[in-house]
Amino acid sequence: MNETYNYINPVKTNQFIVTWDTGRRCNFDCAYCGDDRHDLVSKFPEFDELVKGVDFIKEYLRMMLPYRNEQTASVSLTGGEPTANPNFLRLSSYLKEAFSDFEYDVFTILTTNGSFPAKNIPQLAKDFRGITLSYHCDSKEPIKAKVRENILQLKESMKSFKVNLMMHPYDSYWQECLDLIDVMDEHKVKYVPRVINGLEYSPEQSDFLKNYWQRKNKTKTEIKVDTIEKEVVKDDKQIRHRKMKKDVEQTFKELAKDTTKTNVIQGRHCCSKHELSCGLACGGNQDLTYVTDTRFPEWYCGVNWFFLHLESQTDQIFHHQTCQAQFGKGRGPVGKISEWQTFHNRVKTMLETGTMETIQCPNRKCGCGLCATKSLDGQTFQNLISNHVNGVNYAL
Repeated sequence: MNETYNYINPVKTNQFIVTWDTGRRCNFDCAYCGDDRHDLVSKFPEFDELVKGVDFIKEYLRMMLPYRNEQTASVSLTGGEPTANPNFLRLSSYLKEAFSDFEYDVFTILTTNGSFPAKNIPQLAKDFRGITLSYHCDSKEPIKAKVRENILQLKESMKSFKVNLMMHPYDSYWQECLDLIDVMDEHKVKYVPRVINGLEYSPEQSDFLKNYWQRKNKTKTEIKVDTIEKEVVKDDKQIRHRKMKKDVEQTFKELAKDTTKTNVIQGRHCCSKHELSCGLACGGNQDLTYVTDTRFPEWYCGVNWFFLHLESQTDQIFHHQTCQAQFGKGRGPVGKISEWQTFHNRVKTMLETGTMETIQCPNRKCGCGLCATKSLDGQTFQNLISNHVNGVNYAL
């Protein structure tokens, strides 16, 4: 039971967000990123397979956007590391051309670790309307130095550019993040310091992260921090069940032994820092960008009206990448990219008959679909979703 909120609703209707994992292959091996998100060996999808993904996205947006108050969308290429695919620059050009004369405004976005050659930046600036670079400390210094150089070049080349800074609590990595913040502040680079879920932070590190989000919330709303008893933590507690590079494994063993790292920060922010109207369980509501309680099991959720996710490596379509909520109470894919017409026709039938199947959260905790309308009560959900979607009723 969520003890803090009884509903969460975006203050305004945001863009429809399409994320597309164009391949699991990645040239990084961050220990906190699991096998389901990246590996070093997967085969790159062929260009013809990627074209099918573009075709599906176009038809799905044509079907969904007319019902939304905000009839714009973003298509974000992610991975793995999308730029590692030898077909990537060909895909980026094809994607730009596909939406150049589209009837709705679609923002093409790249989410990357920033390790691509600097010579590619001019084409990236031409093909994408925005780039989000995730900075990870779990890599070799020569690669990270190149990424830091690319950050400054992208800032000068792109109108829309930001850095998701993964705040690693390992002492030398933490200082690396703080040093990069100083550089980004000096060059006016937009960035978001991100909590790495499940890792343990020192009290000082926790204060830094809490204070940042409390300032963004413009409130002193308490951000929950759990303190663990370090002596019961095994050396391998933070080591994922897969083969890691020796230096990464050693880092996590040292983290597990560090008695100053005992705080686990709960909750999360909207990835785009959008304001959310949160109905408080104690009465009233508050507009926040950081939500302290993300437990929504069996809550009614409109994630399908805010997100779509494609997984090229497994030929799967999801409503959302991490929550993977299906219609009803199930969890998993809703279709195949190679057979996208089947899923498309199912949703089309719902829209034409005027009754949309409901989604009830199948997870103990929300993945990342935080900024989608959701409520403990079905009627409240239908009232709230009507602020964003018109002409659709729900079978509650």
